[in-house]
Amino acid sequence: MRRARLAGRLRWLNVPVALGLAALLMLSGCGVEVITPGQGGVPSTTETQPTGAESTESVDPTESVEPTESVEPTSSEPASDAPSVTKPTGPNAKAYRSYYLGDVDVTTGCPGGEIVIDTSMRTTVITEDCDKVTVTAPFSNVLAQRVGKLVVPYTGSHSYFLVSELGSATIEAPFDHLYWDKGNPRVKVSGLNTVAKPNPVKE
Repeated sequence: MRRARLAGRLRWLNVPVALGLAALLMLSGCGVEVITPGQGGVPSTTETQPTGAESTESVDPTESVEPTESVEPTSSEPASDAPSVTKPTGPNAKAYRSYYLGDVDVTTGCPGGEIVIDTSMRTTVITEDCDKVTVTAPFSNVLAQRVGKLVVPYTGSHSYFLVSELGSATIEAPFDHLYWDKGNPRVKVSGLNTVAKPNPVKE
């Protein structure tokens, strides 16, 4: 009986003690967090972007890019002031030296006093006096100064020879034309339709 009464008094004594502790905690500013069992007890965290990270700008793929200005290439070659060569015309056109000036393939001297032309379809200008000039190639045009002797065998057909001064000539090839400006050469012509005479034009 005494134990029961003592227990009842202790309960009433615990109530003021508990209230006093609660008031003391509230005055000190401390909070009490109550975690309910079954809710995990782990507070959620919020992801934050790390400081210092640079943001990338998005590029619109439809945005047009302005084309760069094109630069016209400039020619490094100076403009030619030389007038174009006009070829003579008419029946005696190929008797003019100027007729061949735009088509000269070979310009040569006369080493040793003698020269042989054996390549066809070429215009050759001989700048020195020659003792002997031999032409064996067809379709050859020869512009020479003083020639002691001109020899054209049968293979040198369809050719034109313009000589400033001629000593003698022997032409066996057909369809050739020989013109000289001065001199009284000894000329022997046996080729078919070959013409040999003083130049009908003065240039």
